[in-house]
Amino acid sequence: MIHDGRGVSAKLDADICIVGAGPAGITLALELADTGLKIVLLESGGEVHDPETQSLYSALNVGIDYEALERTRSRLLGGSSNCWGGWCKPLDPLDFVERDWIPDSGWPFGSEELAEYYVRAHSYLHLGAFDYSEAAWIQELGRKKVATLPLDNSVLTNRLVQFSPPTRYGKAYRNRLSQSSTVNLVLWSNVCEIRPPERTGQPLEVDVQTLSGNRFKVEARSVVLAAGGIENARLLLLSRGSRNCGLGNEHDLVGRYFMDHPRIRSSTLRIANLRQHRRLYDCRLAKTRQRSGVNPNKIAAFIMPTPETQRERRLPNSRSYFFGRYSFEESRMFQAVTALRTHTISRRRFGQTQTVGTGALVKNLLSGMLASPQGALGVLDQAVNLPIASRRLTLETIIEPIPNRDSRISLADGKDRLGLNRVLVDWRLTEQDSRNIRSTTKLIASELVEAKIATYAPQSANDWDGGVAGCWHHMGTTRMHVDPRKGVVDANSKLHGSDHVYCVGSSVFPTAGSDCPTLTLVALAIRLADHFKRNMAKVLLQA
Repeated sequence: MIHDGRGVSAKLDADICIVGAGPAGITLALELADTGLKIVLLESGGEVHDPETQSLYSALNVGIDYEALERTRSRLLGGSSNCWGGWCKPLDPLDFVERDWIPDSGWPFGSEELAEYYVRAHSYLHLGAFDYSEAAWIQELGRKKVATLPLDNSVLTNRLVQFSPPTRYGKAYRNRLSQSSTVNLVLWSNVCEIRPPERTGQPLEVDVQTLSGNRFKVEARSVVLAAGGIENARLLLLSRGSRNCGLGNEHDLVGRYFMDHPRIRSSTLRIANLRQHRRLYDCRLAKTRQRSGVNPNKIAAFIMPTPETQRERRLPNSRSYFFGRYSFEESRMFQAVTALRTHTISRRRFGQTQTVGTGALVKNLLSGMLASPQGALGVLDQAVNLPIASRRLTLETIIEPIPNRDSRISLADGKDRLGLNRVLVDWRLTEQDSRNIRSTTKLIASELVEAKIATYAPQSANDWDGGVAGCWHHMGTTRMHVDPRKGVVDANSKLHGSDHVYCVGSSVFPTAGSDCPTLTLVALAIRLADHFKRNMAKVLLQA
């Protein structure tokens, strides 16, 4: 059933209260829908974008220049699946291993633990068979006259990403939530604090407030935070109670180890067989097709150092691909198309627009077409991969960040419209990250040139200067570890020091892998649901 929190006048009772109706929260709720447990699923937003609700993400940044949070997450039913590009891949086996060259690495379990959950996650994300091997896709790629790069797999190897449509969880699963007799979805409801029970046998209290001023409580046997890599930590820090440090923060770990995937563009290359390889490796082409709903390949490919190379050269995991560049990117038309596309995407994803209105952007586009018609070639090429278009490819690399205790999310002094402390973002990278980026990009470019797959292209004055950007992947702030001095949650996602508070989503990642966290966080939500099913007696112990 679906309710509007602005009209809730009485206390709600639940066996499990889930905070956040994004991919993790909705997956968990649906997995538990047939267990007989009473589920309350709280969502800050409604079914449509609301600028006032979206503004609750607004934060202060004091670290590396970082994208404004209200422009990287969608605060409505479906959560950030509403602004997700659909890229999916599992973590690699080496990602789970404690590596002596990656400080604070290692998950409490190996890759085999998530194997069955990855398969089940595929159905939620509307993906095909769980097979990311080149061999499984070779025939289909051949029919489409595209191919992976001819690497010898001794130093570098090809890996594949699959594309979800992408699944917008709010639209895809609204009916199932509405028809459920055990899941109560409550919209427009912001959690302000979680209060642990004063005595054994009592339920937890979840304080909820709406922007309209309504307040109510949820009493639950267990609470699961599924509000994202930043909001999970914020809610724990806000839940001070008798402990001013925040819930689960006895060892000052909540909000620390904040990670995003650093992304950098480096060498400019020309690929010998561009027509055959670009459709798989050019991120710009893949993004354009994904946004338009036209992606005939259903996959993209990337390059990475083999696990053996990572061990030998003490490198982190990474994902490298290409980014198509054009000599006329500075043309008025090309820039006008880019501005209009950014405006449209921002409105669709975040309910926001740029300072310039749509009409002015369209007028600017028409003017640009007259002033620089050659820009149309680049726009068209992004959609159909023209054989006649001249382009260079910039190597773009996303690298696994080093877990860094000093990179963190904390509470700022400023308050939001609910009177809650806003977030203070302090994203930091280490000197080791810098060395890893340089070593990885140099290795990949040199190996491609040596194998005669690519040649270096002349650099121009307008080439990107190599600065680091993030990928909007907020991870690590409630990291998983068996030792409470090294992690916020245990191997079952339960908060250390609490029997009935859990976190799920990318906030629990101890390490980040090379990219694409969504498939893994959905798999972890299914795994947590199975944990609840196996331990239903404990879940109901306080009833």
